[in-house]
Amino acid sequence: MKLFHTTALVLASTFTINTAFAAETCSSVALLETSVTELSDTINTSQTTTLQLSTDIGTMADRIGTMADRIVATENLLAETLVTLTGSSNSSTPTVLLTAPLDNASVAAATAPTITLSPASNRYLLLASNSALFPDNDTVSLLIDTSNNSLTTAWSLITGSVAQNSTIFIAVRSLDASDQQSDRSNSIQLNIQ
Repeated sequence: MKLFHTTALVLASTFTINTAFAAETCSSVALLETSVTELSDTINTSQTTTLQLSTDIGTMADRIGTMADRIVATENLLAETLVTLTGSSNSSTPTVLLTAPLDNASVAAATAPTITLSPASNRYLLLASNSALFPDNDTVSLLIDTSNNSLTTAWSLITGSVAQNSTIFIAVRSLDASDQQSDRSNSIQLNIQ
């Protein structure tokens, strides 16, 4: 009977130890599961943050590229303006100034404005753009001959296609008898009504 009692005690002790060990193991597994879940959430959040940062960097790179293009266009415009004002040019055609219409003048969409050049020219290229920088992708260049109504036709094209806003910019390049172009004139902002 003593052996039975001792065996029962050993079994009860073993059961208690195993139960305690199992409870501690379950607690450790639960803690490990919580830690893995938190780590997974942190990785997911980090991935989302990294993707957003990547998108933001791409957007910033695009904006820097646009700004660089504008800087180059501005430098070209300043150089052309300096050439126009000083009259020193590589072109054999005299530099031309656009003297009318006046800057910020209001003009009718249906009626071409009177364009005056100095020195006067019977043929010129009329440049029209939504930007004072006259970028290649947003500038229309139309041949104007003062001996016909080409300005009227050109003006309807400009107001129909270029004038996306109520403001446009115009400039000219005069042409000599052999179609040599002058440097671009000063630009004038016009308000279309």
